[in-house]
Amino acid sequence: MESIEVSPSSSQTTRFLDGVRLATELHGGQTKKAGAPFLAHLLEVCAYVLRAGGDGDQAIAALLHDGPEKSGGRATLKRIEQSFGPRVGKIVADCTDSFDDEDKPGFLVRKEQQIERFRQDALPESGLVYAADKLANAREIHRRLKAEGPQVWQDYGGGRSGHLWYFRAIYAAILERGGVNPLLPELDECLKKLEQDPINPSAASS
Repeated sequence: MESIEVSPSSSQTTRFLDGVRLATELHGGQTKKAGAPFLAHLLEVCAYVLRAGGDGDQAIAALLHDGPEKSGGRATLKRIEQSFGPRVGKIVADCTDSFDDEDKPGFLVRKEQQIERFRQDALPESGLVYAADKLANAREIHRRLKAEGPQVWQDYGGGRSGHLWYFRAIYAAILERGGVNPLLPELDECLKKLEQDPINPSAASS
């Protein structure tokens, strides 16, 4: 008996493509720290979410999770909510560390505040998008460490110690909120590689 493939409905596909279009509008001219188009990061995060069984709202939130933080603040969040609904908006908000383009607190203060908000108020399903984002970021750092060496840490807020603390704190917060999250073992494995730091063993004692 032949298997039957179930494809997304036309409305689901249109909605997803609308998410891609908005992500392109918000981030089309932006780049990551290593120079890659920012859209590549968003598509990578979305791919992780879908591979892990995420639903349509989670996939769209993955595409738009950096929108308010990097392009327009609360006005962008409101636009996302109006276009894709309150659940997508809430997931995006849960993954946002600041809605203000100016006068941001320092890295550690900002991240501590973000993590506490996530622990107290995040939807359990936001954890999948958040884990996908951090997995993509951690893998990017690992690739850069192998290619460029330990000076790469200078590009990331808090340096090596601060950023590794942040990754682990987010990991713990996602676990605490619960929800189905097949990406956490992958994130844990990648963080262990960064913590072992084979590129720069002396960093562990600094």
